[in-house]
Amino acid sequence: EEGFAQLRDCIEHARFARTEATFVVCYVYLSYEKNYYQAEKYADTLYKQFPDNPVAGRFLANCYSGEGKWYQSLVLWSEMLRKIDSSYPGYNKTYLKRETLYYLGLGYMKMRNLDTALNYFTQALVMSPLIDKGKESPQQVFSALGLGMVYDMKGNHDEAVKYYDRVLEMEDVEDSHEAAKTYKEKGYK
Repeated sequence: EEGFAQLRDCIEHARFARTEATFVVCYVYLSYEKNYYQAEKYADTLYKQFPDNPVAGRFLANCYSGEGKWYQSLVLWSEMLRKIDSSYPGYNKTYLKRETLYYLGLGYMKMRNLDTALNYFTQALVMSPLIDKGKESPQQVFSALGLGMVYDMKGNHDEAVKYYDRVLEMEDVEDSHEAAKTYKEKGYK
C-alpha cells in the first residue's frame, strides 16, 4: 500500500517519472491484482497519451476484456491486428499477434459470433508452438479450450471433446484442466 501511495503521488506530482509510474501502477493492477476497473483508469491515461504504443493498447484492451466490455475490447484488439498486419512500427512481434488473435477469439465467442471466434482461436493455436518452443503458454492452452467451448456452443460436442482432451494433455494453467474435464463431461453452454 505504501508503494502504491508513492507511485500515485509520483503520477500526480512528478515531472519526469509520471509515465513510468502510471505504467507500473497499471501493470500491477492488471497483472497481479486482477483489478481491471482500477487498471482501466491508468491504461486509459496511457492510451490517450500514446495511442500508437502497443503496450498502452494491450493494457486498455486487457482491461476491457477483464471487465467484460467485449465491444470495446474487440475494437481495440481489431485495431491492433490491423497495425500488426500492416507492419506498423512497434507492432512486429509474433507473440503480440498471437495474443491479439486469442483475445479476438474470446471476444467474438462472448459476443456469440462463433465462426469468427473459431477462426481467431484456430490461428492463435496454430501460431503457439512456434512461439512457445516446448512449453505451452496460457494463450495456447486457452485457445484450445476456447475452441472446445465454441464447438460446444455450436452443438458439436464430439469435436469439442477433441479440444478438451488436447487441453488435458497440456500444462494445467489457471485450472484449465478442471474446466476441460467439466466441459468434457457436461458440455459448455
